[in-house]
Amino acid sequence: MTIMTIEQVRAATPRRGGGSKPPKPPTAIDTARDAQDAHLPRAPRLELTLPFPPSVNGLYATVPTTGGILIRVKSRRAKFYAEAVKWALAAWKRDQGMRPPAPPYSLTLHVYPPRDKRKHDLTNMFKAPEDALFAAIGQDDNTVLRANARKYEASSNPRIVLILEGSTAE
Repeated sequence: MTIMTIEQVRAATPRRGGGSKPPKPPTAIDTARDAQDAHLPRAPRLELTLPFPPSVNGLYATVPTTGGILIRVKSRRAKFYAEAVKWALAAWKRDQGMRPPAPPYSLTLHVYPPRDKRKHDLTNMFKAPEDALFAAIGQDDNTVLRANARKYEASSNPRIVLILEGSTAE
C-alpha cells in the first residue's frame, strides 16, 4: 500500500474555483457509492498505514466570524489528514474487496514518530487518526470499547499503523 504524505493528498485533491478550501463533505453520489458496497462482506480487521498525524494542538484553529466572535474550526492540516485517511480506506476497500468491520471496536495504533527534536506524546496521537477514520467509515468513535497504542523508535519514515477490529455481523 502506498503511503501518501499530506502534501501529496493536497496536490491530488481537486479544487473548485482554484480556492484553498478542502473538499465538501460526502454528497448523494458518495452515499449511493456506499450503498453499492452494501453487498460486500465485512472484514473482521482493518489495517491502514497512515501518514504521521498533526498534533492535537494543530487540529483546530480559532477564527473570527463576521460578527467578531471567535470560533474553533478544524484546521486545514486536520482536513487534509482526514482526506489522506479517506484515500487510504478507499484503497483498502479496493484491494480487499470488503467493507470495514462493524461495531463494537478495538483500536490499536503503532506509532513511528519522525526523527526531530519535538516530543511526541503517545496519547495525543489518537485524536486525528481516530476522528478521521470514523468519519470515513461513517461510525461514531464512541463504539470503541478498547484502545491500545505503542510508540516505536523515531523513524525516517514517520507513520501510524492503525488496526481496527470489530464484528463481521450486520
